[in-house]
Amino acid sequence: MASNGFGSFWVGTSGLQTAQASMNITANNLANLDTTGYVRRQVLQSDKAYSVINTGQATALSQVGTGVTVADVVHTRDLFLDKYYRTESGRQNFYDKLYEATTEVETIFQELEGSEFLTTLTSFYEAMSELAKDPSDSVNQNLVVQKASLLISRAQGVYESLEEYQENLNTQVEDMVETINSLGEQLAELNLQIAKVEAGGTETAYDLRDERDNILDELAGYGNIEYKELLDSTVTVKFEGTVFVDGKNVDELATYRDAQGYSIPYWTDLSNFSDKSNPSYYTVYDMDNLSYDTEKNTDIGELKALLVARGTDATDYSDILNVSDYASTTTANCLLTDVMARLDNLIHTIVTEVNNIFSPLTDKQYVDSSLVTATARTDSLGNNLYDDDGNQLYDYTYNSGIDGDSTISVAYDEETGEYYYRTWDEENADLGSTLEGPGEELFSRFATDRYTTATINGETVYVYNEEDQYDTTTMYTTEDLVVNSALLADATLLPYQYSSGSGDVDMTMAANLEAIWSDTFDYGGDSTQEYGIMSYYQNIIDVIANKGTVYESQSSTLEATTESIDNQRQQIIAVSSDEELSNMIRFQNAYNAASRYINVINEMTEIIAGLI
Repeated sequence: MASNGFGSFWVGTSGLQTAQASMNITANNLANLDTTGYVRRQVLQSDKAYSVINTGQATALSQVGTGVTVADVVHTRDLFLDKYYRTESGRQNFYDKLYEATTEVETIFQELEGSEFLTTLTSFYEAMSELAKDPSDSVNQNLVVQKASLLISRAQGVYESLEEYQENLNTQVEDMVETINSLGEQLAELNLQIAKVEAGGTETAYDLRDERDNILDELAGYGNIEYKELLDSTVTVKFEGTVFVDGKNVDELATYRDAQGYSIPYWTDLSNFSDKSNPSYYTVYDMDNLSYDTEKNTDIGELKALLVARGTDATDYSDILNVSDYASTTTANCLLTDVMARLDNLIHTIVTEVNNIFSPLTDKQYVDSSLVTATARTDSLGNNLYDDDGNQLYDYTYNSGIDGDSTISVAYDEETGEYYYRTWDEENADLGSTLEGPGEELFSRFATDRYTTATINGETVYVYNEEDQYDTTTMYTTEDLVVNSALLADATLLPYQYSSGSGDVDMTMAANLEAIWSDTFDYGGDSTQEYGIMSYYQNIIDVIANKGTVYESQSSTLEATTESIDNQRQQIIAVSSDEELSNMIRFQNAYNAASRYINVINEMTEIIAGLI
């Protein structure tokens, strides 16, 4: 090289090429100053190989440099910060989505058609208080019927609004699953492109890698992800513990609607559809246990937040009354199902307490179990029905064996293991203006009468049609309630006078009606505290507000955390305009110096050539 005069040109050329490449990279950094997720590229320059021109010296070799080159382009990310950021941003999205849901529920309760639900509840209480002053006053009777109608209308409006919001969340779940699948397909395609570019080991797909990292950032907002880059430059991604993207292959999610209309996410490749009439879905989450825990990383992602907000089951008061530890159930853990169960429990308490005063019932009358016939309960297609634990459901009928007696429906008492029925308590009952029995109830079930007329021991009785949690048409639930049509036609039929026909007003009954609002009730579940009607309603609102406060606090804290983490990330990957402009000047000067160097060598060569 030393003996070749053109070696000096090559040294100068290497300077030009290296400076030009460095300026191009710097210009690219500046052009992407505001590009989301762009990772700055840093040029590392180094000497080219040295040529040995004299090996005869004992102390050192005589060497001549051959120029400069771009040793590497650093494309740096902090993998720890990336993982930390994605986990915490997913967690923030989880609580942010839950806070959004609590805000919507609060709106439903506080402003329904311009009137707070509490106002409706209070007006019904005030109407009942006026009735208690004089139960025989037709004005008071009509006011109670009117306010009862308004109470049911408002309660059903709130409940239906909650159901509509659940359907809105169903749609969001389905849309989100499509978005997640789209991100998975993009990752698979980028894996393929990156692998092709980097297959030779000489080129790095910087822009494609940036794009892939951006998608991982976005995907982390929807759920808990784990990822690993393989030797072939592809990334394997797990979503909620299951392989989602493996190289260029994607195991897509999908949704199905269960028997109650809830949209459930599942894995398509892991599900079994061999029995089309009864497919086996491999769900993304355990739908029977939608608990969440920061330590276990189960409080991450918008998708799960939507499910936790919506719930997994249609709920009513039976979800509280029929369990011993309500707080540990998925119903209580999920925002909307918890609120709907509590609301229905409140309405059920009001309705049954009022009805049992206007139309009282006897105590349970147990019967000889040997005279009870059990008939398997079936649906409209003749299929046997089972409870939530898989136990066969039955209808029970009883016949005392006396000629002329009726066969009546009886209920099973799980505490005693016996069968029983109840009837209208004629001895302690009051009647309305016509003095005809049985006494009218104020609130009725849409498809089930309060009593069935029967003959027992030769006497005509009115057998109460018991509520059955496995048949909502028999339950005093918010959705199936109506005001007694007979009272809507004639409010004076409300029981208020003794059945003796004396015309005397039963003021004890009136006092009992008013006492409902001051009495405390055991609202079931695992509650150790008894509430009055108004305090229980306030408890419902407090539950919503408390959950909202927790979710908002968690979201705000996590927002600050993710912002801090991202700031640390940006210190590594972000483009600094001042630094890049400084580099641009430095590389421009290097380019100019190399250009002048070549011009000088060129002039020297021409002079030498002229002398020769």
